[in-house]
Amino acid sequence: MVVKINNTQFPKLLRIIPSTVLGISIVLAQPQVVAAMCNTSQCDVTNSGKWKQGKQLQTRNYFFEGIDKLEKREYQGAIADFSEVLKIDPEFFEAYILRGIARSKLEDYKGAITDYTQAIKINPNDADIYHNRGIARSSLEDYKGAIADYTQAIKINPNDANIYHNRGIARSSLEDYKGAIADYTQAIKINPNDADTYYVRGNARSRLEDYKGAITDYTQAIKINPNDAYIYYNRGIARSRLEDYKGAIADFNQVMRLNPNDADIYRYRGIARSELRDYQGAIADFNQAIKIDPSNAYNYYNRGITRFRLQDYRQAIADFNQTIKIDPSLPPAYLNRGISRLGLGNKRGAISDLEEAAKLYQQQGDQETYQNTLELIKQIRSL
Repeated sequence: MVVKINNTQFPKLLRIIPSTVLGISIVLAQPQVVAAMCNTSQCDVTNSGKWKQGKQLQTRNYFFEGIDKLEKREYQGAIADFSEVLKIDPEFFEAYILRGIARSKLEDYKGAITDYTQAIKINPNDADIYHNRGIARSSLEDYKGAIADYTQAIKINPNDANIYHNRGIARSSLEDYKGAIADYTQAIKINPNDADTYYVRGNARSRLEDYKGAITDYTQAIKINPNDAYIYYNRGIARSRLEDYKGAIADFNQVMRLNPNDADIYRYRGIARSELRDYQGAIADFNQAIKIDPSNAYNYYNRGITRFRLQDYRQAIADFNQTIKIDPSLPPAYLNRGISRLGLGNKRGAISDLEEAAKLYQQQGDQETYQNTLELIKQIRSL
């Protein structure tokens, strides 16, 4: 059995890109015009109906006070003002949209969905409202509902890159990576200068193990935004998957430049250095990772693997002991501690560890490694 550096703790290759909540551009873009129109004794404002003297002025005041509070991030106050607007004019769909946005900012996504749904009843042909509701549904992990909303928004407005982007995020969340890539590609056609969309398309390609395609996307994202650590981070991982460890190290160096206190990056660079047989450099990286984050079992585990490769079996065992102390459910730690014990001539201890590893592999559903471990135990017993 080949002892391999553990690569299972690479970061998730999907980063949700927070999308701008849309749907209020008409209201917010022209407040002076609206105010001017309402200085007359009779005025039609927005698509919601007429504001007449008295109630019209009161509604207008609540409405713009709500907008002011929304811009100041006084979300509870904004909700109260938009609620007052809706008491006076329950057909004023813009107030539902804005109240929904304020509720989303307070993570009241169910309340936001209720508001967006009411706005859609009044104005069913506004793509931004469906988009907003889709974002709220995504926030509640109702990805199927979100996709339905994004799809409706696209039917109304097929030229908004943000909607394709967000539908792609929802599809990725459902592991429909091919569908996600199609959406990201359409978003890029509309807006070829958005680093985030290249980034998430790279993530989807990585999930499909198209690492070369992922690297191409990450590289384009870096051209547009050279100061995003996440992009270098994931390009480094993709390069590692292709065993381009020198390229991976270069990317991890860039991450350290941008974020020098990330323990994971020292671990990943250490893994790459170990694969290049720069064992001392690898150990230095694992030491730094442990200094920053002493509670992560994989920092010790990977240092143990590197010490094993140096035939420093005692120190390797010490690292595997610490790994197991932190997380006793990791079968590779028992397996490699057993092999290290065998290196010191401790056959009984080796078999004991390998039996524990086999039990855990079986419990965790890794039938292939379970069988391989049983075969290794048989070989050791025959020595």
